Amino acid sequence: MISKLAGHLPIEDAMQIVREVSQVYFSGTLPLDPVELHEQLRWVRNFYDRSSKNVGQADSQGWWVTIIGELDALMARLVSGAFDHRLRFAIRRSSDYDEVLIEDRKLYEYQVRILNLAGEACRETQVIVEATWALLGDKEAVNRGDFASFLGESDTEHCHFPALLARAAEWPWPNLLGLYLFGATKTNSVWVETTLDDMLTSQHSPKSSLLTAICLIGPTEANRSRLKQMLVERLVSADEVAASFSWGRWLNDLPAEEVRDVLEYILSEPDHEVAMASVASLYLHNEKPLPRELFDIAKNVLRAPTRAHVREGYDLDQIATGLARTDLEAGLELLREAIQRLSVAKWEIWSAGWNPFEIYGTRNFWEYLRSQSPDRAYGVLGEWKRESHWIDLKARNDRHLLDLSAHHEVLVTI
Repeated sequence: MISKLAGHLPIEDAMQIVREVSQVYFSGTLPLDPVELHEQLRWVRNFYDRSSKNVGQADSQGWWVTIIGELDALMARLVSGAFDHRLRFAIRRSSDYDEVLIEDRKLYEYQVRILNLAGEACRETQVIVEATWALLGDKEAVNRGDFASFLGESDTEHCHFPALLARAAEWPWPNLLGLYLFGATKTNSVWVETTLDDMLTSQHSPKSSLLTAICLIGPTEANRSRLKQMLVERLVSADEVAASFSWGRWLNDLPAEEVRDVLEYILSEPDHEVAMASVASLYLHNEKPLPRELFDIAKNVLRAPTRAHVREGYDLDQIATGLARTDLEAGLELLREAIQRLSVAKWEIWSAGWNPFEIYGTRNFWEYLRSQSPDRAYGVLGEWKRESHWIDLKARNDRHLLDLSAHHEVLVTI
């Protein structure tokens, strides 16, 4: 509300409102959310700062400095206080994305505050109490992962590890414990390796935290061995595996057999074709050919009767295109199979699985085949049965089915 008024009221009137609202907040009369109040004051401060630089304001700089200084003082007072109060501010959503160089590494301003709080929590361990952990579990604590990672980095005595481990059975604690261990690798990698092995063998340690940690740390030989054991002994769910490998480049340089183990594990539970496609699509990012060892599992997912929406359609197209990059003949045969399947689907075409001609899709697979062998690609396209649902000649993103300028002669011949 303050930010909206400040854009329309005379500055003195707006500042008077700011003073009155701040006074009743600090007196405890008005129970406002301090984080929201801080954001409101920040918006007003930045608005006035920009206004002070407008043409004709040179003679008023002293006045502007006073106004902006008053707002800075109010914001500083808002964020000061006990540890939990400062932590609450630090881990909530922030717009402080200016980069700062701290000990030869770049961090955002909001991360610097979190790093300092993590260091304080390790120097004075008593400041973290039950209410502190509750703050980290709050849905508004969107930057809690940064705190967990910095806490692991700063906690050289591992004082806070037992508390995190005890909570790691429920969300979001498995992820926070994994981030803590990842942070700890920067200061004591030997302890982390021992801890990961202990967690792997312990019946009471949450394996989802272990999976998060090894994904963050990277595909070392030891972590690859740990992952293999978790898959063989089914210590994690297919959803947990899919979520862990739906970001990052962990699988990128692994032998194809190990990638296949991950993809097959995801598919080992029913209705996980879309989840597997997301992982495979990321693995094939940047026009990577699909290894032949993954052909069978890729074809099975592409043939599955999965209703593919926009994102899933992109992932499935990535898989098909990766297969065609490795083996053009196999790609053309995949196109023929898709056409035969979709030709008989009639009105059920939208739930008949992967469609390389989806109007909302990418059409990457079709365009790749068309560019590599236009005569054969168009020839296979001609096998589509006209009495069934016909293909849209133009996708929603203006990617045309036929390339009339480049393939005019081929199309006339056909």
